[in-house]
Amino acid sequence: MKHTCFFCIGLFLFSSMASAAGNPWLISPGSTSIQLSYVTQSADELYAGETKSPLPDDLDQTTTWVDFAYGLADNMAVDARLGYSNFEFSPRQDESGTTDVLLGLTWRLRDEFIHDAGPSVALRMGVTLAGNYTAGKINSIGDGASGAEISLIVGKVITPKLSIAADAGYRYRDSGVDNELFSSVRGFYSVTNQLHTSVGYSVVRANGNLDINDPEFVGNFTELAEDADIVEVGVAYQFVRGYRVGFGYGQVVDGRNTGLNEIASISLSMTF
Repeated sequence: MKHTCFFCIGLFLFSSMASAAGNPWLISPGSTSIQLSYVTQSADELYAGETKSPLPDDLDQTTTWVDFAYGLADNMAVDARLGYSNFEFSPRQDESGTTDVLLGLTWRLRDEFIHDAGPSVALRMGVTLAGNYTAGKINSIGDGASGAEISLIVGKVITPKLSIAADAGYRYRDSGVDNELFSSVRGFYSVTNQLHTSVGYSVVRANGNLDINDPEFVGNFTELAEDADIVEVGVAYQFVRGYRVGFGYGQVVDGRNTGLNEIASISLSMTF
């Protein structure tokens, strides 16, 4: 009999901030998930290097994401993310365009519901295709770089209500953008059969050395070494079988050459 951590899958599906993170609890074979998310980010300070500095005006970004997932087999699933974003910063013109396209394949190496002990373990491989926008500005939608990544994911259902998951990986990017190490850890708690919560901490570390306040920096923001530590919380409610609405909030709590963003999201997902 196939076992699935349904509330864990639901939380991963609604969490627009965590969508790129790995999920060891795969969607059932032959099933499809579609999620629509609206995300806002705002910052009035940034890290110039590792020093907090005020901005002359708020950096405001809004993004609409569409996420897809499909179960290929008991131990394999594919995912994709498409989006459109708008970035506002009054000293410069507004920027808008399609976001980077994210594609992934997850292969579960170990299923905790089949084995007697230990966590579920999965390997995720992904590619990034650069979106249609102007890169290099402080208010650019992204870095304008394509690339590839690989990550190892582990997860464990501790009780029927409580689960944890973590991932760690490496991301390669072209166009002179720094490669990155990334990791995250998340906890999930099911309050009722319909109401679920999550809390997480994610880290991104670039392998470069250039800071905003270095004399070598000439204004191309894609060349900067950008690090970020983000804390996030979320809640999801399943109002009809297979349909969920989710709300999330995140905050950049530490970083390097990045904005101190507050992030809020609302998502609607369906699985069929």
